[in-house]
Amino acid sequence: MIIIKNILILSLALVMALNFSSAKEKLSSELPDSPEIKQYNSVSNFYPNPLSQRFGKIDILVHKEATVSLRLYNIKTKLISSSCNGEFSLKIVGKEKEYTSDKNILPKGHYQAEMTFGSGLSSGTYILIIEIGSEVFSRKILYKR
Repeated sequence: MIIIKNILILSLALVMALNFSSAKEKLSSELPDSPEIKQYNSVSNFYPNPLSQRFGKIDILVHKEATVSLRLYNIKTKLISSSCNGEFSLKIVGKEKEYTSDKNILPKGHYQAEMTFGSGLSSGTYILIIEIGSEVFSRKILYKR
């Protein structure tokens, strides 16, 4: 039952990631820059993607202090742990501090999550789930060794 639930969540996240990036580009090109628009949490696209090296980044904007968590799943819904055989490591960089946990309470601000894929991680499709407070964002990552 839990596996089916995880598959459904990841399937929905994958569909949302594919549809969100094109909708976001269209919306940002149609709306003028104003302070009202920037009052929301946001997550950029993961870059570089596809990832052929072992290092990638994603920008995170936190509107107000919130718990931020990042989780990486393979396409078979297996959670890739940052502590498991050095497959994946994470560092969130802010103006004043670095965070190395996969779940942190971050004050309002702009952050960059830097991810390193270890030699134990095989080529394939991965889904990065980013939670900022009660909002959930997902990004598809293609990793080619």
